Amino acid sequence: MLLFSAIGLAYAQIGEVAGTLDFVVAAGSSQTLNLTLINVENQSLNVSVSQIFAGNAIPNTITPMASVYPMNGTIPANSSLKLKVTVQMPNQSYSPNARWKGYVSVIIPAPASGGASIEAGVLKVIMIKERAPPPAIEVSPNPTVVPYANSSTVTATCANTNDTCAIQFLTLGNTVATGTGTVAYKPGANLSIGSYAFYANDLSQNVNSVAATMHILPAVDNVPGPTGNIVTYSIGAAIVVVAAVVAAFLLKKRK
Repeated sequence: MLLFSAIGLAYAQIGEVAGTLDFVVAAGSSQTLNLTLINVENQSLNVSVSQIFAGNAIPNTITPMASVYPMNGTIPANSSLKLKVTVQMPNQSYSPNARWKGYVSVIIPAPASGGASIEAGVLKVIMIKERAPPPAIEVSPNPTVVPYANSSTVTATCANTNDTCAIQFLTLGNTVATGTGTVAYKPGANLSIGSYAFYANDLSQNVNSVAATMHILPAVDNVPGPTGNIVTYSIGAAIVVVAAVVAAFLLKKRK
């Protein structure tokens, strides 16, 4: 669908693809979207970007930067031209309620009788919000050993305390626990020896963490248990007994 703006003049008609340009940009990064202009005339049209404004914080104390490329161009007859609109978000602490509203103005300068200049064009609204940073994922203690895998806790924490925060197991989308702002999950003793991936996913912002890997190791001698006590397993005890017998035999042989 096309939306035609400010073109009630017989000499030129220019349109744009309908809808606002909605930016979601992380702090310290940028995003580029296309503004498509439509020429419905049987002649080419020269266009120029007259204004770019990314202000009107709702509410916020800093303003992202907006730019357009190219700033000038020619739209062939019955054709279109794409302008690249880029928004750069400054580095700042995440503010989940920050919003900005701005616009890009594109005009067609046209001479008229009497030496006057008439301008037709479009005004494109842009909406900007800051993308939430990825949630944090932690596995503790890690690594752990059989049979103490149920002592480990997986914790996911989202930047916005009101967001729905999920823990996902093995693959993104496989949710095993959810909470508001943060969530903790104990995998339990049903996991065997091996390595297992867990993800934190901010479902409200559609942003996820990288995988955190839980490592479950075989039981070995002198491994601290969940309470800090030293645990010696039967195989280790057998080795100790054998070593004691060998030592006693060698001592007796020396005598």
